[in-house]
Amino acid sequence: MAHLYRRKRSPNWWMEWRVGGRRFRKSTGTSRRELAEGVLAKLIRQQLLHHAGAGAAPVPTTEFIKAVERKLTASGSSPRSVRQTAAHLTRFFEAVGKPPSLVEPDDVQAYLELRAGHVSQATVRRELDSIFAAFRAALRRGELLRDPCASIKKPSLERKLITCLRAEEVGQLLAAAREWRDGAVLVGVALAAYAGLRLAEVRHTDWPDVDLEARRLYVRGKDGWRPKTRQERVLPISDALAVALGDHRRESGPLLSAPSGTRRGKTYMTKAMLALRKASEVEQAGWQILRHTFASQLVGQGVSIYKVSKLLGHGSVQTTERHYAHLAPDELGQDVNRLGY
Repeated sequence: MAHLYRRKRSPNWWMEWRVGGRRFRKSTGTSRRELAEGVLAKLIRQQLLHHAGAGAAPVPTTEFIKAVERKLTASGSSPRSVRQTAAHLTRFFEAVGKPPSLVEPDDVQAYLELRAGHVSQATVRRELDSIFAAFRAALRRGELLRDPCASIKKPSLERKLITCLRAEEVGQLLAAAREWRDGAVLVGVALAAYAGLRLAEVRHTDWPDVDLEARRLYVRGKDGWRPKTRQERVLPISDALAVALGDHRRESGPLLSAPSGTRRGKTYMTKAMLALRKASEVEQAGWQILRHTFASQLVGQGVSIYKVSKLLGHGSVQTTERHYAHLAPDELGQDVNRLGY
């Protein structure tokens, strides 16, 4: 990253930058900080580094995006995540109308404000995450003199209380699932309600991942798919979940399989949940809602946030705290009442 610094025995400000692992330094020719910043900005804007023969030509936008795709694919990101990131970057560069090396902080800020007027804050954050990460990686590779996103502040998200079901509503949903023509749907609902699995994790669980004798459920990647946080985990199987799984037990294949033996798709399971919602008269029923309900019930019963985080497969305990900590019993109030004075 290009920056200014002071040098001993010199009254002027100096510039330093890196390209391809090589470090370059040059005097700005002035002792005034505001003038030195202008010289640095001119260096970056005009790509004087390239014209001086010290580095390679600026990377075209298409190659910039392809480099990001290659890096994500190599790191194990899902094809969907790779496509989504590429779409975010394509939209950004089409809006600013500049190649990566000429993008300024003002361009990023203007794009942020433009998108904020058309999409939700969460969508803006997701797009900015892709853009920020791409520029940071390009800076480390020496393709840019500075990161235009470094001074940009991402919009904060409004904290919304999660939606969860009551215990009797979960019972109604399970009862409707038992009447469903496809037994795999009941297995899916049971996995979400009793193990807190995401829908993608439910869909990618196979019967060899289920050990009913040891009461262990293995959540692990397969067929090019990996869990959301890329953390494989082993979950305990409760008595209720063991019954649901035992009634449909097979030796191999996906838990959610079609009559042909293929894995049920996301669209099929989403439509199945909509039908169950209508049949059970539980208006807020959903796959993610069942996961929220699983976690909320545990936290409300006094299970530690740390344990719930491990069960959910969150990337950090802070994520679990942000969503569920307000549901925990007031243990602090109980503790201070133990004072003996």
